[in-house]
Amino acid sequence: MYTPAGAGPTLLAYPTAQIVEMLRSPAYLRFSFVRNPYGRLVSAWKSKLARDDPQYDQLRASIREACDYPFADGQRAGPIAFRDAVQCLLDNPAAFDDHWNRQVDLLVADVIDYHIVGRFERFGQDFPAILRRLRAPAEVIDVASQVYNPTRPMALAAVYDPALARRVYGHYLADFETFGYRQDSWRLE
Repeated sequence: MYTPAGAGPTLLAYPTAQIVEMLRSPAYLRFSFVRNPYGRLVSAWKSKLARDDPQYDQLRASIREACDYPFADGQRAGPIAFRDAVQCLLDNPAAFDDHWNRQVDLLVADVIDYHIVGRFERFGQDFPAILRRLRAPAEVIDVASQVYNPTRPMALAAVYDPALARRVYGHYLADFETFGYRQDSWRLE
């Protein structure tokens, strides 16, 4: 399981009996958040490939080579276009990491019975509701309600066209169906 730095231990850090209890007992609140697959891809591209994140240097180089980017200083260079990143992902999903995996696979919902599956698009409402359910102190809810690292919104229609949207929809069909996102939502956001 993917765990961001500082996020705490994964389930695998616990003894089997405790894992089973956490996954089955009503004493544990099991929740997660999902995101519109179209927007999720744009966000992953913006934060991992369109910027100079050194962790993704090799992936950017592979995309540049696969898409025949021009040479500069002896290497393929230039910003990674969204379409190129998505085409490479769809052609070779194993080259990418969890940021591009299907959410139904990451959440293993066939194993984990979630009480709440919130939506990233409503995070400002959904997460404080979860905290209230956990009886978090008001000051924690207030802090959690603040936006600290906003990203500028990008109209999905600026990077998608019908053909690319169809390919993405087909690849992430389980996410669209399971979490109720519309096939044409790339046109609406």
